[in-house]
Formats: sequence, structure tokens, C-alpha cells
Amino acid sequence: MPLFCKLVSFDEMFHQATSTPIILNDLPSKTEADREYFNSLVRENFTSSTVSVLPRCSCGELQGEHLIGEYCDQCNTFVRNPIEKEINPTVWFRRPGSPESPYVEKFLNLAVWIMLDERFTKSRFRVLQWLTDRNYNPSMKKPEVMDKIIAAGIERGYNYFVQNFDAILDFMFSLSDFKPKGGKAGFLKDMIGLTHPSGDPLQQLIADNRHLLFSDHIPIINRCLLVIEQNPAEIYVDNSIVDIKDALNAMLSIDQDYHNKQPKAIENRTVRIIYMLIDYYYEKVLKANMGPKKGHLRHHNYSSRSNFSFRALITSHEDIHDHDELWIPWGVALSAFQLHLLNRLMREDAPGGAMSHNEAIGFIYSHMHKYNTRLDGILEDLIKNTRNGEGHIVLHQRNERV
Repeated sequence: MPLFCKLVSFDEMFHQATSTPIILNDLPSKTEADREYFNSLVRENFTSSTVSVLPRCSCGELQGEHLIGEYCDQCNTFVRNPIEKEINPTVWFRRPGSPESPYVEKFLNLAVWIMLDERFTKSRFRVLQWLTDRNYNPSMKKPEVMDKIIAAGIERGYNYFVQNFDAILDFMFSLSDFKPKGGKAGFLKDMIGLTHPSGDPLQQLIADNRHLLFSDHIPIINRCLLVIEQNPAEIYVDNSIVDIKDALNAMLSIDQDYHNKQPKAIENRTVRIIYMLIDYYYEKVLKANMGPKKGHLRHHNYSSRSNFSFRALITSHEDIHDHDELWIPWGVALSAFQLHLLNRLMREDAPGGAMSHNEAIGFIYSHMHKYNTRLDGILEDLIKNTRNGEGHIVLHQRNERV
């Protein structure tokens, strides 16, 4: 079964949470005890090399088999077995201000923000950050496209950007400086069937998911992904904690900082928090942990041996063939279709008589590198029995270096 990513509604996740969400903005942060409680919510501490399987609540106040299902007033979670817990966000960041009177407009989905930031960055100048953060003024020279944006009269500021999101993006996408590379767009058009008039996959993503883009809350990464291991001699810290710590602290204090409550200052501070988050997610999570050759996606998904899958060299076919046709070697075919072959060889009406399981296995293995007409006949029959007799539908891919 294929795996794919899709955008989700953060507001829907927030309101359908199985446990009471913890709002980061509302947590106290004045005393050491406040800080310890905050740390317990956003990071996982281990004091030994073994992971406890004792049922417990999130904060550990309630532990034990006899307390399963009990509700903890400290962390607002139920006592559950660790292996049964879903890795869902429990801590959330709310729009600064009170729920009735927020200082900023809704949050843009961080995944979409990452895509837009990458598209609208020219020569390392982050155009989207310039538009939303009035204090963003890097030392590098502004790219020429900035003259067009300034001439268009687009104001700077996060609230203005969200309020005029569609109009601003329509203008930005219309600029030739931000057009996607033709080869990539053409490849995606054939692969996913682009229908947007622009032929731009990012514009289609936004149009198709417009109802999912904005929310009142954004989730904080689950603490099981931020680990500290302590023993009497040393402390081992996940390096990513250092990168996310500043963002979390800025969130924690944004509604409790009584020195600067000017609306524009709150807007700019919110954008800086957003950029700390997207830089962390993109650089430390996606590029460093998920995407590389030794990353989690390739380790657990792309390179795992799923049923009826194989790994082999792939090259072009120079003889006459259909453009969407894939030819596989003899040995690969016997391995990938082993269960199908076993079923045919062990059937009572099989030509030459039914084989036992061991006989069938031995027969297949003995011909892995040697052609056999009986096996070839079965494989050809498997092809003929597919839709239109064209063969089995397959997915093939090549891992690229990220």
C-alpha cells in the first residue's frame, strides 16, 4: 500500500484531540518549577538505557497497571500503556492575545509556508519573510524582483499578508522570477495530472487545499522526538533540542511580556517564531533526519521490503516497447511472484501434477538462474489475466540524494 503526505486541518486536530490540549501561551514561566513543568511537556527525559513500559500519564504523576484509564489533573492526560500511545501533539501554540481578541491573524500551515518560502527566495533573500516581518533587513543586496513587489504597493506586515493572501500570491506567482522550472513542472503534470490553469503544482496544491491553510493554533512537535538521556556521569542531548528551544521560549513568553505590546511588534515577533519553527522542521527534521540516504523515510519506507517488491538496477530499454512498460529479469520475476507461482504449482489441476510446498519451493529456487518453460508459462498466464492483458501495475522509483 503506498504512503503519501497530505495537508490536514490543524483546527480540526485541535478540537478533536483525545486529551485536553495544553496551550503554550498560557503556561506560567516565572519560577523554576514552572520551567520544569514546561520542559516535561516538550521533551522526553530518560534516566536509564531502558525504556519503561509501565502505564503512566504524560507527566508521570500517575503510574501503574492499576491506574490505567485514570485521568491526571496535572498534565490533562489519561494513564495508558506507552506502546498504545499515539504520537499526537499535546502542546499547542495559540494566536498571541486572548482567544476573543488575538493580536495576529490566523496561522498559515507551516508545510505550505515552507514551500512558499522556498519558491519566493531569490539569492538567499527571503521575500516572504520581508513581506511579513517589518524588521527583516538582511545585509545582502535586494534582488531585482523586489522593485516589482514594492512598485505593486504591497504593504509589509503579517496581518496584511494573511488578509490579502490570495491577491498577494496571485501577483507573486505571476512574476516570471518565481516561475517553476519547466522540466519539473512538466514531469509533475504528467505524474499527478495538473488541472490548474497555470500548470504550477504549488498553485494547484493551494487551490485544492484552501480550506486547510489557516488555523487558530499550530501544534508543537511531540516530546518523544526531543530526547535527553541522563545518567550519573553524563547528559546526552538530542542536538535538535538546542534549535527548537529558542522558538519554544519565544512562544511561552509572547503573551506574558508586558514590555512591548504594540501590535506591530507582536506581528513581527510572531513571524520570527514561525521562521524559527520552519527552519527547524525543514533543516533539522526533513533534511537532516527524514530525507537523507540514511534518514527515516528511506530506512522505514522507501528501502523496506514490502510485499511483492524488489530492488534492482534500472536502465532504458532500447528495443521496441511501450513507453509505460517495465521489463524485469527472470530471477526478479520468480522472487517477486513467488506466492503466485507456489499457488499454481501446488494446485491439484496443475500440469504434471500438484507439488508439495517443499517441492514447489525447491523447484522455484533451482531455476532462479535457469530458464524453465513451466515457470515461464505461469508468468505469461499471470500477465494475460491482468486488465487488458497488459501486465501488473507497478510503481518504480530511484532514490535521489537529498
